[in-house]
Amino acid sequence: MFKLLEKINERPAPFEFYTASELWTDEHTSRRMLAYHLNGDVDLSSQNHRFIKESVQWIVSRFKVGENTRVADFGCGPGLYALELARKKASVTGIDFSNSSIQYARNSASESGLSINYVHQNYLDYETIDRFDLIIMIMCDFCALSPGQRKGILEKFHSMLAPGGSILLDVYSLKSFEKIEEQSIYQEDLLSGFRSAAKYYGFQNTFK
Repeated sequence: MFKLLEKINERPAPFEFYTASELWTDEHTSRRMLAYHLNGDVDLSSQNHRFIKESVQWIVSRFKVGENTRVADFGCGPGLYALELARKKASVTGIDFSNSSIQYARNSASESGLSINYVHQNYLDYETIDRFDLIIMIMCDFCALSPGQRKGILEKFHSMLAPGGSILLDVYSLKSFEKIEEQSIYQEDLLSGFRSAAKYYGFQNTFK
């Protein structure tokens, strides 16, 4: 047991693990993640709803988003940004790994009478002949990628941009990084049962 605990608490190499498929495609965790997306009072899977509305206003103003502006939202989740940009008459494509989020986004677009192209796929594998005036990656998704994945996604963005197009990345600042403290947490049903519908005990380690 002691050796197992030691292994659980080992410090991994930076970006040693890429767990997107487990996080976004597992039926239970993807549903829980969707619930966090839709909780407009917290900054977890998405920023709070007030922040999103203010961000969209800034995006529309800064990048002159309007009728026929072609926007790609990488990691669109349940379409919280995509829906608002489509309401500004933009032509929006959203790409996300989570089936739960994509289904919710499609339903929301349909209920709002908006045509949004949602693609259920890992955005690292997404390819298209379409070209975009604006490509966005929100909620620090870029920070979760390894240096190699970042290089690949930026090359992908560059190939998908229309002439004069822009890329908007939402990332953590060095000031935010400095505030992070290393810690270890052990708890029954850690994160309020986020990892499993069955009872479990979870470890959460924060390393810098």
